[in-house]
Amino acid sequence: MKTVAQWLLCDNYTALTGMLPDGILGILGIGTVNFTDLVPSAMPFYWQAFFSGQLKSPEFSLFLNPGHEEDGELNLGGIDSTRFVGPITTVSLNSVTSAEVGNFILDQGAITINSKAVHNPTSVKPFVPSLVILDTGTASIQPPDNQTVQDMYAAISPEIKPIGNLGSWGTPCEVVDRVVVDVSIQWGPGRKFKATLPWEFFNLGPFPNQPQLCEAVFLTLTEPIFTGEGEGVWVIGSPVLKNYYTVWDGLNFGKGFAKPIWGRSDLM
Repeated sequence: MKTVAQWLLCDNYTALTGMLPDGILGILGIGTVNFTDLVPSAMPFYWQAFFSGQLKSPEFSLFLNPGHEEDGELNLGGIDSTRFVGPITTVSLNSVTSAEVGNFILDQGAITINSKAVHNPTSVKPFVPSLVILDTGTASIQPPDNQTVQDMYAAISPEIKPIGNLGSWGTPCEVVDRVVVDVSIQWGPGRKFKATLPWEFFNLGPFPNQPQLCEAVFLTLTEPIFTGEGEGVWVIGSPVLKNYYTVWDGLNFGKGFAKPIWGRSDLM
């Protein structure tokens, strides 16, 4: 029996107000499984496909190819071993939070800039453990609140300042290009993975209508994000994730990282 899927592309869809997007926006249906709500009619398209036997594996994988002519690849139901080299390092998600919100959420530990731990300059204490949402559709890194953003830039360059009122930070482009900084972030309980933001992805490019100013990678969220237990929640996007071949397992609550075929050997 042939399965027919409908895909919609629109700029403004007022009928979506107040409605769940799963099944309509498609790609949003590949989050983690919520085992308390596996009613077939309510399941996102990806899990309907898996539980009906149309996908061999609960995993999907992403190969991003920035700066290259060859396209990236989204592989549903498995991995493509031709897209990476070496082993896949797998860490466990925070299964409770990931299941509750339907997203891939990891525990986040130490953060270092050029191998030095980042801390709050007032308390002189390292950042408390927090959570991180991994989202390849986000083109920046968004710490949980403005104070954390200030602390990050204080450890990088005092010349980087807030620009406008939308949470962006920047400075003249020659200053951003002069900043050579590698940011490393530790993820996972038990077995951990150290993800790295290479210095060449620190600069997000010129501001619209202000080409002399360039935007730096850490943005302030409109509203701070903290859990009910007081844990900060980061959103980390493509500046970090595009440097890895990533495997997303929303059934077994695992997240895998490998070196893509074009990748830097020092990032694994």
